[in-house]
Amino acid sequence: MTSNGNASAAANGSTHTDLTSRLSSPETAQLLLGILDKLDVVHFALSSLDGFLQRGESIADNIADGVGELRGVGDTATIEALGKLAQSAPELCDTLDKLRPALSSDGFAKLVDPQTIDALGRLTERAELLAFAAEAAEGFLKRGEVIADAAAAGVRDLRSVAGESAAPLTETLAQIGKLLPGLQSLLRAVTPLVESGAIDALAQSQVLAPEVVHTIGNLGDALHATRVREAENPTRLGLFGLLKMMRDPDVQRALGFTSTFLKEFGRRLG
Repeated sequence: MTSNGNASAAANGSTHTDLTSRLSSPETAQLLLGILDKLDVVHFALSSLDGFLQRGESIADNIADGVGELRGVGDTATIEALGKLAQSAPELCDTLDKLRPALSSDGFAKLVDPQTIDALGRLTERAELLAFAAEAAEGFLKRGEVIADAAAAGVRDLRSVAGESAAPLTETLAQIGKLLPGLQSLLRAVTPLVESGAIDALAQSQVLAPEVVHTIGNLGDALHATRVREAENPTRLGLFGLLKMMRDPDVQRALGFTSTFLKEFGRRLG
């Protein structure tokens, strides 16, 4: 008993020495000062832990009741979906953190604007047309080099055929390009005539017969020559001058032609 007591006293003395040595160490003193600085936090954590442990049974009962109510209300598929949602919660939180700058941007505000949503709705109604247009544009872009090569080859062929007359041909093409707006206006004006059948009736008539075209050409030449002559020296014709003019062979030919025309035209009017 005496030897055991002495051994115990020796052990206690060694422990006390070690504790005193460690407490006098600068590192230990620094740690203790840090703990003292955060003593209020330590006290709050211990109090919270104590309260949690004291309410452990109540918390467990509430969780059990919640699970029971969920099983009573939701079906198996709903519970499984909630389980998957809980498993995906970290990824969802990370995604939301990444989306937060975009959600607060002006672009997102424009995206959720009712007019933008309405426009997107109209676009979705024409999704097939948009897809076709996109595919066509993609095909055109892919064949861009082929089209450019074909155009270049066409220009080279045109130059080889034109030879020395390439410059006049180029000028002619440029003039045709300038006339295109006028030709478009003419086409818009002629389109109603084509649709009404007037062009077909005109083509089936004798208006375009060579003799008629020649006569109309003579009429145009005569009108031009008369216009020029009357502009230089206007004619003053009285009754006796008119009677004298009636004896002119050219005037008699014109009057005879006019008389025959009036008879033919009047017969067709009936």
